[in-house]
Amino acid sequence: SAGLQNRWSGVQIPPALQKTNNKRENEEMSSEDLNREQKRALKRMGALNEQGNPTRTQPQARVKGRGEPRIGPVQYLREVNDEMKKVAWPTGLEVRRYSIIVLITVAVVTAYVGGLDAVFGFFSGWLYKE
Repeated sequence: SAGLQNRWSGVQIPPALQKTNNKRENEEMSSEDLNREQKRALKRMGALNEQGNPTRTQPQARVKGRGEPRIGPVQYLREVNDEMKKVAWPTGLEVRRYSIIVLITVAVVTAYVGGLDAVFGFFSGWLYKE
């Protein structure tokens, strides 16, 4: 092979970019190699050794399926309907009020942009003496 290959992404690393003569390759990582966020995540996962340094573990094999059978379209639609019943829908008055606010905001912004366009059009016409 022309170089190392990442098993998951299929990316090949050219030989000129491969690591060479890495002294710490077989050593454990130290806590100096990680930032605070990484240390906190490792602590939550329980992946720290007695000294508080991260331990290297082999990646776990990925399972393709979840082990659960797929559900049919009727069951899916039933579950969607159950979830939609849990949604806090706005009242008709709230919808009307928010729609009016949106329409007023759009009108104001449109007038503002139109006004700026007219002003800049006037000045560019004056500048270039149409």
